[in-house]
Amino acid sequence: MAFVCGCGNAECSETVELTLTDYEAARSQADLFLLVPGHEIGEFERVVEQNERFTLVEKVAEGEAIAPRLNPRA
Repeated sequence: MAFVCGCGNAECSETVELTLTDYEAARSQADLFLLVPGHEIGEFERVVEQNERFTLVEKVAEGEAIAPRLNPRA
């Protein structure tokens, strides 16, 4: 399945290809986001996992406080 990149660029519409199970596992925590590789912002995100298909980041600083409020799974 194709999922829209979870980067901080509101105009980004690039996608990450994952199974639904892998996507749900990655998004099980409110502060984890899947991005297209290279879309991470170092001052707001810490890379947790990275490969050729996606980058999994944890929001830090300001993003860490905001992410849980915006999570529809919470």
